[in-house]
Amino acid sequence: MSTSPIEFKLFAPNNKQVELLIAHTQDRQSRQRIPMVKDDQTGYFHCQVSNLQDGDYEYRFHLQTCSPDHKPDEWLDVIDPCVTQYDAINDEGIVTVKQGRRLISGCDDYQWRNDHIKLPENKDIIIYELYISDFTDEGTLNAIIDTGKLDYLSQELGINAIELMPIQESMGMAHDWGYSTRHYFALKHSYGSPQDLKRFDDECHGRGIRVILDGVYTFSNNDCPLLQIDKSYWYYADRHHPDDPNYWGPEFNYEYYDDQLKIKPACDYISAVANYWLAEYHLDAIRFDSVKELDNFDILRRLVSECTEKRAPQPFLTIAEYIPDTSKIVKCGDGPLDSCWSTAFHMDIISNLMNDTEFSFDKIKRCLDIRQQGYSSPLALVNYISSHDNQHMLFQLQQHHIMNDDAFERLELAAILLMTAMGIPMIWMGTELGEARESTSDQHQKDRKTNWQVLDAPVSPYRTLLNTFKQVIKLRRQLTALRSDNLEFFFEHYDDRVLAYSRRSNDNDLVLVIAHFSPNNRDGYIVKNIPAKEGTQFVNGMDENEVFRIENGTNELKMNLKPFEGKILIQK
Repeated sequence: MSTSPIEFKLFAPNNKQVELLIAHTQDRQSRQRIPMVKDDQTGYFHCQVSNLQDGDYEYRFHLQTCSPDHKPDEWLDVIDPCVTQYDAINDEGIVTVKQGRRLISGCDDYQWRNDHIKLPENKDIIIYELYISDFTDEGTLNAIIDTGKLDYLSQELGINAIELMPIQESMGMAHDWGYSTRHYFALKHSYGSPQDLKRFDDECHGRGIRVILDGVYTFSNNDCPLLQIDKSYWYYADRHHPDDPNYWGPEFNYEYYDDQLKIKPACDYISAVANYWLAEYHLDAIRFDSVKELDNFDILRRLVSECTEKRAPQPFLTIAEYIPDTSKIVKCGDGPLDSCWSTAFHMDIISNLMNDTEFSFDKIKRCLDIRQQGYSSPLALVNYISSHDNQHMLFQLQQHHIMNDDAFERLELAAILLMTAMGIPMIWMGTELGEARESTSDQHQKDRKTNWQVLDAPVSPYRTLLNTFKQVIKLRRQLTALRSDNLEFFFEHYDDRVLAYSRRSNDNDLVLVIAHFSPNNRDGYIVKNIPAKEGTQFVNGMDENEVFRIENGTNELKMNLKPFEGKILIQK
């Protein structure tokens, strides 16, 4: 069968010479060395390879670098910076030829089955942050599906959005978290194949779950091919923010403009990256890691516009990690993105649940009502008790010598606050299972697999904790009042450590939250100033056997409060 020539290209406008090295993966001895021709008008080197039969081929480029980190005109072997399949064992790019055509991801003919399913709107999502390597024993995308863990997330726990920690090829370690990207278009090989990722996303969509990509677009790994080709073309020469203690690697120069080609190369490259992942894998949101000051805002606005249009008519969400969080990064503050991670929620909620001497209602109220922080939209913050950036709450409680039932009670209250606050709630993998081991991204610390065995006992603090998460997630999804832009505080008593607030929907459905931040039992406790008429009845969504009624002539509810108990009272 005759085949059409297959084209290879490399964008390297300042380099002098490039060759393509290519061989069939089953016959490496037949490696071809093919000179590439440069088009000075576009900055691309091109060549065509004839008579490539169907199969997988490994390839790389041999070029004269012009990177200042190397000797002038030094020849290097470089992986394609746009490689979509990468063999990490042999350090080779892979290209698949099928029926005489070069495939983009190696599985271009994947048949999507669930694209027609309408996915949850931004205001309705509950995010589960997940590290693929540790979520199952196998550490793969297929294992999440095949072991029933995806059904656990959607049907048992009840979340409807999964944020995958970075899935692009990074440092080459088996157990790194992925926040040092090396190959921006390639899926990390240990997680599975491109086919596996498409299957995973398709299965998520079939269950009404949105999939969020964690994108690291501020900096890259030192081994990223772009640095080897021509560092000064895509990156700042030195640290762009020399006083910033959080320097993670070479930083993309989004300001640099190529006057000859009339382009911003770093902007164009990252735009191509984001658009590829959305188009190829049908992802539903991007979380932008380590956004820095105003430098990234133009590229962020560009990505928001392009990605939102590409994913339409499905909803799309953009999230920033911007520390400390600020309204200037989000749209309600005239910024580029929809939402921002809230470090304040994590720090202030946990500190108030484990430090009785520095207890502050003001800090708790700022976390629950994000308008007090200057955010006018309930989408503006992603709230979390714990994330990959910090320790699980139970670990922190134990560090403060708060153990056993006392610690679990406080975590259950934190879960109630998380799901009833303004903002988008997020759960870090294992929090709902009572994970209490120290968290680390050290590649040598491999004993961090999710401890599913804690659920083997039908009655245990772990099962009770999971049931609390399941209940409050169910209420969050059922009650539009808990997703509204309305939150009002109507009762607080500092000495008793009781705080009460209301959530009201646009059609006037009322939900009351009673939060008790004390280790003491309070029987017959009176909560005053209830924002409802006398005679109104409420049922406790956390315990439907508890029914409360405002007695005639009062605006009070009488109840028993257990240590660190939270009640979610639904108007009947």
